[in-house]
This record gives sequence, structure tokens and C-alpha cells, in this order.
Amino acid sequence: MNNKSYGWALILLLLIFGIAAIFAYQRNHARTAALPVVTDLAVYPNDTYGYSFYYAPEYTVRVASEDTVLIGMMAGTRFDAFAEAKVATSSDSSGSYDDFVLTSLRTLCACTDTPTKTVYTNEAGLVGAEYALNGSAGTTIGPVYAFNIGGNVTDAKYAALLVYRPLDATGATEGLRAENLAGTVDIHKAINR
Repeated sequence: MNNKSYGWALILLLLIFGIAAIFAYQRNHARTAALPVVTDLAVYPNDTYGYSFYYAPEYTVRVASEDTVLIGMMAGTRFDAFAEAKVATSSDSSGSYDDFVLTSLRTLCACTDTPTKTVYTNEAGLVGAEYALNGSAGTTIGPVYAFNIGGNVTDAKYAALLVYRPLDATGATEGLRAENLAGTVDIHKAINR
């Protein structure tokens, strides 16, 4: 090739590189702009079991017991729970963690079927599992999200944080769903255990 050909090849190469760089910048810029900006969230920390989650401040957190938290709104004098976070534990050393979660889910819904399970990674990068169960009369219960918090519970063989819509919930689900809470769950070191 002569020098003229090298010059044109270099110009063509720079032009292709420039166009690719522009497209890459626009694609990344558009993706960044599409991400929602979340502000003004409240946090519920549970130092006993070492977990936390975020929720919109217009909702109320009610601690039903040491291991159960309800998230909802007041409707007059009635509290409508839209989501529930419950810690399930077992000191039974037989079986696996998955067996323990299945037993906990069956107890939760009073059902005997085997739920469908998919691996779930939330917005914080925490890996858990998403379950759907078949309830009575052909209803589907779920999703129920399970996160292993066994490292924070010293007096049990297994421990899981279950996040779900309460089975007897009567409130609307448009604003707050179990998925919203499960998406923000984080696990940290338990300090009161």
C-alpha cells in the first residue's frame, strides 16, 4: 500500500471509532438518565436479627413481635398491612436450609404443595430466593422472598427473613408491595443477639 492508502485507512478507522464512541456514550447516558432517583426514604433497621429495608415515609412500620414487622397505612382507626417481614428460625439440625425454608413457607400458608423457587437478587445485590405457592381454591400465594440470615442468629441452626404480602391483607397493593421491600433488604451484623 502506498502512503495515500494508509492515510485514507487511518481516517476511515478514526471515523468508525468516533461513531462507535458517540453511540456508546449516548446509550450509557440514556441508561443513566432512565434510572429512577429515590429520595426521602425511611429505613427500618432490625439490629436484633441484623437486617434493614427502606420504605416510603407515608407508610407506617408496626412491630408485631420480635420476629414480625408489618408495613402499611392507617385507614381510619384500622391498620392495613401491605407487606410483612418475618424471621423464621429452626434449631432442628436435620435437613438443609432449603428444606427449612420450604417447611416455613408451608407453615405460613397452611399448604402442602412444593412452591416454585427462583433465585432472586435485589437492588442491593443481596441474593435470596423468590417463591410462589399454590393456596386453597387455586389461589397463588406470593411472591414470598427469603433471605438467609443464619449468620446473625446464634441460637438457631437456620434463620431466614421472609418478606411477603400478609395472607389476610385487605389494603391496596399499588403503592407498596412485598417486592418493593425485598428490593431494598440489606443484611448487616446483628448487634443485639
